[in-house]
Amino acid sequence: MYTDPDGHIAIRELAKALDPKATVTFNNKTKAATVTLSNGQSTTVKGKITNGVMDVTSLTFKNGTSNSAPSRNVIAVGTNKVVVDIQPNVMRLHLDTGDARRMVYANPQKNATVIAGAIKTEYKSQTGNDINISTPSVATEIIGHAYPDAFARLSRKKLPFTGKAAQRVISSTTVIDIGTSEVDSNRWFWDFSADLIEGAKQYDYYNDIFRLY
Repeated sequence: MYTDPDGHIAIRELAKALDPKATVTFNNKTKAATVTLSNGQSTTVKGKITNGVMDVTSLTFKNGTSNSAPSRNVIAVGTNKVVVDIQPNVMRLHLDTGDARRMVYANPQKNATVIAGAIKTEYKSQTGNDINISTPSVATEIIGHAYPDAFARLSRKKLPFTGKAAQRVISSTTVIDIGTSEVDSNRWFWDFSADLIEGAKQYDYYNDIFRLY
């Protein structure tokens, strides 16, 4: 992975998290870069350019002209890339694109919380408002989807005859719809579970499944 001298992910790396065929063109006059995906979607951003490399903290691709339409966002989280769709009251986190899955598998407690904070910050950046979900609740929902995802992948790897069932689980956990109580009837469950998880952090046993995979 190429990072600029300050350790930030270069704009090309963010673009390729969404689309390996993405192209980036620079306009030296306006100090801007245009990122175009293979499906024709494009976005133009400005950022600091060092040694010919522009670093930005996120890329946003609008899906339609309506303010309620979801936008696809690629966020730099340290030297990792996280992909999230944002629309009013909803953050849709993609485990299968970017580095979110790998991050959560590596350290569920810490990295789920880091991702939760990052996507909440991006939500506010895109909408101008804080999303009415606590960071622990978001982190718990991420872990709550990553666990069955990890179990299913482990099962498919160790027990091939479970392949079809495992794939159904993987398909249902690949994208995590994180919504406020106004649009997500399960919000109460993740809020409640977050309180339980906070009390269980003194134990380390619920990290083991990720290490097994």
